Amino acid sequence: MGEEREAEAAKDAGAAARRHGHADHEHNPPRRVEPVFERVQRIVYAVGILFPVLAFGVGRAWGPPVKDDAAAQIAYSAAHPALHVFEVVVFPLVCVLSLLGVIGLTRLAIHRSPWWAATGGVLALAGWGTLPIWAGQDNLTWLMGRTGATSPQMVELWNQFNTSGTGTYLYIFILGHLFGPLLLGVALVRARVVPTWVPIAVAVSIPLHVLAFVTGASYVDPIAYALLAAALVPAAAAVLRPSRPTPAPA
Repeated sequence: MGEEREAEAAKDAGAAARRHGHADHEHNPPRRVEPVFERVQRIVYAVGILFPVLAFGVGRAWGPPVKDDAAAQIAYSAAHPALHVFEVVVFPLVCVLSLLGVIGLTRLAIHRSPWWAATGGVLALAGWGTLPIWAGQDNLTWLMGRTGATSPQMVELWNQFNTSGTGTYLYIFILGHLFGPLLLGVALVRARVVPTWVPIAVAVSIPLHVLAFVTGASYVDPIAYALLAAALVPAAAAVLRPSRPTPAPA
């Protein structure tokens, strides 16, 4: 009889220990080891969020005013060959990283604010997706300046390429790269990923872009891109934080 009571007591003690261990496991789940590819993915997303905006700001500060006529822009490009080298090196990176950055922003908010995130993501992808066209535009300008192709016929070719040839894509670029980040900012606030000032800063940058385009003031566009970059810093920081593992169902 004594042996049976001892066996039952040991059995009860083992069950209690297992229950205690299970409770500890629930309160202190084992730390998830993040795979290397996920860490690299987060870094690429963060770089894609900030680098294209900063690069565009530098390019606009360095480039000619957007209101210059064809002859003036061709002459400016010929007089600044380092600007062409900068664009050749940076533009391909911007074309790829900008799209990855938009995907990273959308992923941050898509679960808690799907409609805002999806709409903003589609607009931003459409806008930044037109960048190869502007790379071709700048390359054409540089080639014309380098070869001295400033005859009236060549200037008219430049005008045609930059009006009827790219007009539709210009509207897509304007709508997408201005309002896509704004909607994504709203989505990120709704998802409680970034502070409420982020979409406000993006909204303030929009009229600055318009002002730069209308007036041709070369210093306004870089200010707008700097403001947009500052607004994107909290999102880039959020992307860099490791994702929390989803708890297993009971």
